[in-house]
Parts: sequence; structure tokens; C-alpha cells
Amino acid sequence: YMGVDSSRAAASIEKLDQGGLLMREGMIGTKFYTYSITEKGLAALAPLSGAEADMAKEGLSPLYVELLSIVKNNPDKQAEFVKKHDIRSMQMAAISSHLTRQGYIIEGGLFKRKLRITDKGSAAVQKYA
Repeated sequence: YMGVDSSRAAASIEKLDQGGLLMREGMIGTKFYTYSITEKGLAALAPLSGAEADMAKEGLSPLYVELLSIVKNNPDKQAEFVKKHDIRSMQMAAISSHLTRQGYIIEGGLFKRKLRITDKGSAAVQKYA
């Protein structure tokens, strides 16, 4: 998802974990690859602006809200969004998986990913877009 070699990403994540800046949600299964930022990690970052802080509390970012808005208002423009932001296939899979787990979209499609917005996703677009 980050666009770097997996061994470098794993080493970076391990360093952040050992430094107490993030923690794994669990030690087995998918929870091993799910992380939460710690208070120490938050203190190391510049504070987010009001809207960005609100979005982060809801598992969103400006990029995610932009995608939700496209899914809601112009679903045929998803490819343009991907191209505009130079999003690779695995990055898009991670983004859509996150938004699906958070309840903002529903994924479908047999050969091509088709995203549909949920009521929660529509409310997020209304609130942040």
C-alpha cells in the first residue's frame, strides 16, 4: 500500500512498534496487520486541523472523502480519481477494504471493482465534502 518494498515497510513498522509509537491490534490473523497509533505516536506528529481531526476520528482522510464523493455522485469517474492520485492497484484495494470495513461503502463486481456508497458514506460526504 505504501509503495515501498515490503521488507522496508515491515522493518519500519517494527521500529515504530518497538518504539511505542504504534501497536498491533493482535498477534495473529489480520489483526497482526492492523495498527493503532499510541498517545506517544500522536505526540510525535503535528496536530491535525479541525476538519482533518474529525475525519481521522471516523477513520477518514481528505482522500477517502474525495473517493466517497465520487462513488456517491459520479461513480463512473473512479478511474479518473485513481489516475489523478497515481493510486496503484494494491493501494486501491487497501483503501476500498478500509472503507468497506468502516461501513462507508459496499464492494461488488466480478471482474472489475464496483463501489456503492452506504448511508454512513453518504452522511460522511454530506459532512466533509
